[in-house]
Amino acid sequence: NKMKIKQFQQMMSMVAMLVLVAFMTTSCSKSDDDTNVSAAVAKVVGTYRATITPTMGTQAMAMGTHSVKCEAIDGGKKLHFFFDNFNAPMVDENGKVSKEKFMPFVVSVDVVMNVKDNKDGSLSLLSEKGTFKAKPKDGKPIDMSKLPEGILPPNLNGFETDKLQAEGTFKDGKLQLNLLPNILPVKIVIEGVRE
Repeated sequence: NKMKIKQFQQMMSMVAMLVLVAFMTTSCSKSDDDTNVSAAVAKVVGTYRATITPTMGTQAMAMGTHSVKCEAIDGGKKLHFFFDNFNAPMVDENGKVSKEKFMPFVVSVDVVMNVKDNKDGSLSLLSEKGTFKAKPKDGKPIDMSKLPEGILPPNLNGFETDKLQAEGTFKDGKLQLNLLPNILPVKIVIEGVRE
């Protein structure tokens, strides 16, 4: 019987050993994952000069350049993308940028994104949460007659939503994002290069 107990103890200590080894390797690779994620996030961090184009369907509604920022948050594990007070000239059906007509709203966006390293040197960006804020351009309620067809804002005094979704890529120093405010039938296309 003593023999059996001894074998059992040896077996238990081996199991304990294996569990420990398994645990060590997983905790080790976990921190590797974190390091990889942080490294991926770090690649995107910076300030970009971006062309921002609100579009409806395939039609550009407005277009302008604006500074956008990416910073690392949550211990470097997530990317915080944001810009404030974007406003741009409207674009007509022929794709010409207007000299006197501007977007009725000033737009601010704030997104937390996860970054995934792809094998081809590009990074995939996908939002976890995001907010979209629109304020009337000159502080007065929007004049309905100035709104493009098909755009009916939920509130002419301004509005915001926390349902913004974003996805995009980062490659060779270029940032490309599509933002879906999900409060207006528009997609906001962002193409940025580092400042």
